[in-house]
Amino acid sequence: MKKKLLISSLFALLFVCVFAITAFAAEIPEWTEITEVSGMSDKSTFGADGTKGATSRVLMSDGKTYPAYYICKDSTSLGFDYSELNKKTGITYAAVNVVRLEVPSGVVSTPQAVLKTANGYTSLKTVSLPEGFTTLNGFTFYGSSDAPSALITVTFPSTLTTMGEKEFIDCISLEELIIPEGITTIPKEFAKNATSLKKVVLPSTITTIKEAAFRSAGNIENLVIPEGCTTIESYAFKESGVINVVVPSTVTSIGQTVFEGCASMKSLHCKVSNIPANTFFNCTALETLILENTVEIGETAFKYVGTEEIVIPEGCTTIGKYAFANSSVKKVTLPSTLDNLSSYIFSACNSLTDIYSKSTKIGTYMFDSCPNMKTVILENTVTIGDYAFCNPNGGTTNISTLVLPEGLTSIGKYAFTRTALTEVVLPSTLTTVGANAFINSKSLTRVVVLGPILGAQMFQNCSSLNQLVVTEKLETMSNQCIGSTSSSFTTFYTGTDCDRIRTLGVAAGADRFSTSKTTYCTYEDYVNGNYTAKTCLFVYDCNVCDVAFDGAHTNAGDD
Repeated sequence: MKKKLLISSLFALLFVCVFAITAFAAEIPEWTEITEVSGMSDKSTFGADGTKGATSRVLMSDGKTYPAYYICKDSTSLGFDYSELNKKTGITYAAVNVVRLEVPSGVVSTPQAVLKTANGYTSLKTVSLPEGFTTLNGFTFYGSSDAPSALITVTFPSTLTTMGEKEFIDCISLEELIIPEGITTIPKEFAKNATSLKKVVLPSTITTIKEAAFRSAGNIENLVIPEGCTTIESYAFKESGVINVVVPSTVTSIGQTVFEGCASMKSLHCKVSNIPANTFFNCTALETLILENTVEIGETAFKYVGTEEIVIPEGCTTIGKYAFANSSVKKVTLPSTLDNLSSYIFSACNSLTDIYSKSTKIGTYMFDSCPNMKTVILENTVTIGDYAFCNPNGGTTNISTLVLPEGLTSIGKYAFTRTALTEVVLPSTLTTVGANAFINSKSLTRVVVLGPILGAQMFQNCSSLNQLVVTEKLETMSNQCIGSTSSSFTTFYTGTDCDRIRTLGVAAGADRFSTSKTTYCTYEDYVNGNYTAKTCLFVYDCNVCDVAFDGAHTNAGDD
């Protein structure tokens, strides 16, 4: 019994598979032998050249094929009349019965909406237009939710020069569009909502893609917009299924949200100079991003993209607010040419670990709320904005490597709050520091200050800090620059004016600093570790020599 059931199940499965394959293969029915109808006018002068067209035929849903000129009522502009065919055959044919159509030669244009589903053409699967045909006047194959289109393919002639708006709108079964050379414009809403569209080939002559031309169109695997195209209007590919996209350098005008919400896009090679706001917003599957010739990137242009590496090319000068925020990026490289940076550019990029920047500026909140940052290497940077690398919501960041270059002049307030840094070296050129720049960096153990300033509350609540190295260039110690440090905290002073360093500390009210041990040695000796208790000066109470500091330098032999 079990064997019989198994055999029955196998046969059932085989039947289903064969049926599925047959159904797929029969999606576009095969032509049958042409049926000539006795007594019908042959319309021998139908074509402008006096012929009927060798491939002119129409396949009906009952499997019968007739010469197409039996139903075409106009010799130049495509129109249909089934009355004569019905009278002679005794069959009631209508638009709904047309499955395949090869338009006779001599027809050069279509009336608007001639084959739309609202006119009954809901079974039409494929259409071939003849050589010599020049004009589609719009809405030709128009579908709708109430009357879905079954159209799968259309063969265009090389003579086609003009297409109208909404030619294939809501053609939900349409699979490919190969647009012939000579066409310069893809009209408005041309193939909008063509959800099964897999292949689109655009000619080299295209200059303009109109508004929403392919909006919400299906899984277009390779979309190459040819060099020479200059204009892509708003929403042209919004929420479409494009997968691999190339946008050429010749595009000088891009409308709003052109590729927004293209959730299937995996690769993008964008060569345009100006990428407007929201252009690639929410392209969450994007894996490969190549930017070339880019000068300006607008607000939220790549927000929520899925790419793991972002390289902004040299020559780019401007990046707008939230341009790459909430993306999946892990590594960012910024060029030296950046000059105009808005806030929150890479905000909330939770996977971001590595940042390498040659830019002279780091913007306000530029990398805020990126908790997994580990390595930040800044080259050429002159200014770092407020909250640039911090997590303002109370969380920490994992920055463990930070390189601040010589030439850096300004660090904004809270720029590196709650990092995992263990060491910070502040360059000699740093002259301006905002409040709480490194506050709550509880892993920080050593700070080297080569320049003239320690900012207000700069290292507050850095509870592991046990070494502060300052040089004779130090001129300003702002209020409470050091606080809540390690119990073994020591300041190393590599200058010679010990009175001045003590006065600075007292004036700043830096209690932890003013009551700590301060060791005198050369910076070279400090770096090389060539100092001992017997060869160092403790500026305040000398707990090695048991001699109170009196303003004079103490040598090893003084004790």
